[in-house]
Amino acid sequence: MIVCSCNALRESQVREMARSGARCEKQVYRDLGCRPQCGQCLPFARRFHKELLVFVSLLITLAAPYLLRPKQSTAPSRYDRRLVIMTPHHEKIRSEFARAFAAQWKKKTGETLYIDWRVPG
Repeated sequence: MIVCSCNALRESQVREMARSGARCEKQVYRDLGCRPQCGQCLPFARRFHKELLVFVSLLITLAAPYLLRPKQSTAPSRYDRRLVIMTPHHEKIRSEFARAFAAQWKKKTGETLYIDWRVPG
């Protein structure tokens, strides 16, 4: 689709320039060896830059948890049972409860218990 009839620029050309690093409309025109004349194509270029920014932001948001996760798990390497608890309590209460409950479980059943805490939000 032609987005600039004055310079016969296609949408694919503008998108390619934006992907290759053009930061504003003026840079796109300069890289393509032309300049805006009537200005009818500038809203498209601005909208495309906003769409590209939103897409990159979404991609970063989706990739960040995978890129920032710890290399090694905090779970012990060997346990017999796993108990998942969802709680709003802070770390001190969780650790105190986990230590006491795991000791009681070990005494009662002889099994090693791993408590996997989940905090809502």
